[in-house]
Amino acid sequence: MTDSGLFDVCVIGAGIAGIVCAKELENQGLKVVILDKSRGVGGRVATRRLHNTQVNHGAPYLEVQGKFTQELIIELLEHQIIQPWPGTMYELDSLGELKLLPTAERYIADEGMTAIPKYMAKGLDIRFSCLVTTVKPTLKQTWQVISTDLVIEAKALIIAIPAPQIVGILEASSIPDLPVDYLNQLRAIQFEPDLTVMAGYSNSFSNLTWQTFKVTAKTDLARISLQSSLIEGSLQTVLVLHSTSALAKTYLDTDYSALRRAGESLLQTATELLSIPLSSPNWLEIQRWRYAFPAVPLGTPYLETTCPLPLICCGDWSGNNLLESALYSGNQAAKKLLDKLN
Repeated sequence: MTDSGLFDVCVIGAGIAGIVCAKELENQGLKVVILDKSRGVGGRVATRRLHNTQVNHGAPYLEVQGKFTQELIIELLEHQIIQPWPGTMYELDSLGELKLLPTAERYIADEGMTAIPKYMAKGLDIRFSCLVTTVKPTLKQTWQVISTDLVIEAKALIIAIPAPQIVGILEASSIPDLPVDYLNQLRAIQFEPDLTVMAGYSNSFSNLTWQTFKVTAKTDLARISLQSSLIEGSLQTVLVLHSTSALAKTYLDTDYSALRRAGESLLQTATELLSIPLSSPNWLEIQRWRYAFPAVPLGTPYLETTCPLPLICCGDWSGNNLLESALYSGNQAAKKLLDKLN
């Protein structure tokens, strides 16, 4: 099926960078469409609704990382999308002791962190469940973007997904005149994976005095959050555990049963660390993030080429500060494309 009409820009990816880029381009009067393989916006700014509760299984909260996150926080506060979170953060050290970390201004969304990208994407033309397989230049000097459900034609192309996925699309497309160095720069960007375990309990664990803590002890755990502390009036205790990247790497291509065993093992580790019976939850879910954190970022906000047609790749992999990097990358990619089209 081919979508009717020609778009000025097609954006692949409805994560933060893609949304910011598309919004800026649309604000300048361009006709923009976003394609995303998932069923919702936000990428790793993600919330699941399950077992009569909601769980932030990606970014747990929002904090100032730079100019762009600060501006976003101000806007979100004005529109009552987020509110300050007074929770405390600790570090569990190698001696098994919890140490209070310096306080910082952090924010959460009552409706889950997904409320943030949903607000940002309001009014955009987004087509979900569209897995892009190839992109091709046409004789009309336009891009043909081919997905599982539709074909889009656009004058320019923005790809705002993890760099390894971009490489997969571009390699499958065999684009004439695409600079070899362009692909090589994308190939050089590396990611660390993460396993996220979500577990619910009827026990209130009333002796818990923490909301979230980082684990620096030598275990397979990297972070634990008391997710129910983010939800006013929660009727169950919900914990979210994040693995180390070293553990996650061993489960990148396993089936779900193996993945679940990994989740159970992490709960057992938490039980031993905290002396709390966490190994038998009422329910357990696990999320595998193959591209959780950029380990070797690009170092510049985007990659751009006009051979054979305008193509810009952007994302949080451009820098080290996840959300700040995504916001900055999307903004700068839009400005670059506008300069090219004007």
